[in-house]
Amino acid sequence: MSTPAATRRASAELLPEGRSVVTGSSTATFSVKHFRVQTVRGRFGAAPEGELEVADGHLTARGSVDAASISTGNPPRDAHLRGFLFATREHPRLELRVDAPLAAQVPATVWVRGRPATVLVTLAPNDRGVRASFTLDRRLVGLTWPPPIEAGGVAVGREVHVELDLALAPA
Repeated sequence: MSTPAATRRASAELLPEGRSVVTGSSTATFSVKHFRVQTVRGRFGAAPEGELEVADGHLTARGSVDAASISTGNPPRDAHLRGFLFATREHPRLELRVDAPLAAQVPATVWVRGRPATVLVTLAPNDRGVRASFTLDRRLVGLTWPPPIEAGGVAVGREVHVELDLALAPA
């Protein structure tokens, strides 16, 4: 059984206490399969914003990104994502919230189109701060377009892989 001091040391190695997110230096990217063959990669042009706090081995974080800043490098697809899928006028932000004991994997709630879904976020320290990654089943937040293909399968994969590269600085 680990002691509270040992838990704090392990937590500090993963994510030190007293850090804040450096908004201008943080990034949010994603990837999703398209017709099971191609992987479409994208990013959010606006940097993620948010707050995170580590205290006594517990992580509390809340962050968001401007949904309209989505970019896959294909303007017609991006317009479709902003309008039809993400409905960015009605739901301008994509959000992530964590309130859990600090560990290499933490449960979180992702909000897309105003709908919540629970994901498991993997935290990995890096030279700038921490990389947070998770996979979201897009159906859980109502992103069900396009319908399945008659021959079987789907045009757009159900799993969206998200990576947040968060630059951290002393608070």
